[in-house]
Amino acid sequence: METSSLLNSKQRRQLKRIQNCEIQKRKEAYDKKIMEEQKLKAKQEREMAVKRKNEIETMDNMPKKSRLEKLEEQNRQLQSMIIQYEEKVQEKTEELDAYKKSIELQLENKRIGYVLRPIEISKRYNTYKQSPDSPFDTPSHEKITTKIIPLEIKNIRDTSRMDPRL
Repeated sequence: METSSLLNSKQRRQLKRIQNCEIQKRKEAYDKKIMEEQKLKAKQEREMAVKRKNEIETMDNMPKKSRLEKLEEQNRQLQSMIIQYEEKVQEKTEELDAYKKSIELQLENKRIGYVLRPIEISKRYNTYKQSPDSPFDTPSHEKITTKIIPLEIKNIRDTSRMDPRL
């Protein structure tokens, strides 16, 4: 029996050694796999760092506008915007002034008894005006647009001061 127990113990030791070797091999393979992954990650990080460095260098090598140049450019843009705004304001004020004058003229003519009527322009005048060597290109002809016609009005009353109940 002793021989069988000795064999068993020898076999057990051998089996234990084989198992320990296999465990050690698995640990080494796992460690090797982790090391490979870490190397790959480190390589990718280095590549990303090189890319970032190259991007920064290319941005640094680009001609930079000085702060003064940037401010001058902004100033030019703002000046052009101001000029455009002033032109629009000028146009609007001219329109309002013309409208105001026409209203005042209408009120004045209403008080006096005159009515503004448009002048009918002949077809011949229009054809001459459109031709390149037209004698009607002078501004004096273009300004004539209305004609004042007196009206015979009897019993003119100022209706603006009248009582609405009447």
